[in-house]
Amino acid sequence: MMLWWAFFGCVSVSWALGSPWLVDTALQGEALRLAQELPAWLVVVVLVSGLVKLSFVVYGFALLRPDVIRVPRWMRLAFGWVSGVLLMTYGLVGSAGLVLRLLAGQSLSRYGWWRLLLWMPHFWVGGILVLAATAAYLRWSRPTSIGSAVPTGSAGH
Repeated sequence: MMLWWAFFGCVSVSWALGSPWLVDTALQGEALRLAQELPAWLVVVVLVSGLVKLSFVVYGFALLRPDVIRVPRWMRLAFGWVSGVLLMTYGLVGSAGLVLRLLAGQSLSRYGWWRLLLWMPHFWVGGILVLAATAAYLRWSRPTSIGSAVPTGSAGH
């Protein structure tokens, strides 16, 4: 999950810094023209988008090292479930219209294929990865019940 979001977060940050790499696959028309002109407000929007994506790297680290990033367990779980579902939903909804067009026998533009095969899956696959990491953390971090604690030795009594 962390590698996935690091890659896509870095792509967004590179766009905010003016890189043209893959921009024409993610945008078209007026949006592409704006991305090429890169007004200050768009730099901020794209940079924030990249930082949000990179926050999932921090989230992954928070799951792996709760001793370093001290956030209550319930907050980690709530963030993971909510953001994972939202990401997955956004990506699937974005993909659904394109899949329906294909099923109806309509063709997709180059831009449509890029959206179907890369840009929408980056969200729904990323959401699934967030949910999987959250589920793994849930199992791994499950508090043990007090009644099931087994003494491991004498306490000096």
